[in-house]
Order: sequence, then structure tokens, then C-alpha cells
Amino acid sequence: VIERDISLAIRYLTMAAQANNVNAQCRLGVLYFEGDADLPPNYSNAFHFLNPAADHGIAQAQFHLGLCYSEGKGTQVDNQVAIHWFTLASDQDYVPAFISLGEHYQRGAGVNEDIEQAIYWY
Repeated sequence: VIERDISLAIRYLTMAAQANNVNAQCRLGVLYFEGDADLPPNYSNAFHFLNPAADHGIAQAQFHLGLCYSEGKGTQVDNQVAIHWFTLASDQDYVPAFISLGEHYQRGAGVNEDIEQAIYWY
């Protein structure tokens, strides 16, 4: 049985992320965004690691970066930028991004309020 060690996981993920491994950047960014039983969320770190992974087209990173902008976590709220990242993730059929787009169209956050578009994305 392998014992769970979040600090060791973060150490190795960080080394890989710093070596430009986009999958490690994404995993680390999501881990910092969501937190863990042994790791409180750190939105500044999440934003830092999600950016390069999102730029390299990783849908999960694009979605979480959209959440950062939508919720003002690790950066200022910018719903137009959030829409950009949610759209890129949805272009890759990343389903959670569909829901976020629907919510933004329903509220008119970063886009004109459009119930038909909201229904489409939901």
C-alpha cells in the first residue's frame, strides 16, 4: 500500500510544471484551485499554474482559468475573459464549461443576457 503524501505530490508536480509539463501545470493548478483535505485552496498559485496549461489548449485548465476570472479567484473578476476560456474549453466538449456558459448567458455576465443561448448551453 502506498501512503498518501500531498506535500510529496506537490513537490513532484511543481518540478514537472516548472519543466513546462502542461499536464502537471494543469493538475497542480486544479489542485490549488479546488484544494484538498490536506491542502487549502491557493487561488494565486492556481492562477499561476493554470495559465500556461490553458494557453497550451488543455480544456480542464481553460475551464478552471475561466472560473478564476468569473469568480475573482487569483485575479480580478473579468467575465468577458471568463467567457473566452469557457468557450475554448467547450470547443473541446468539456461539459462543465457548457454549464458555465449557460450560467453566464442567463445572468448576462460578460455577454448580453440571452435565455435561448443559456438553454442551448445547459
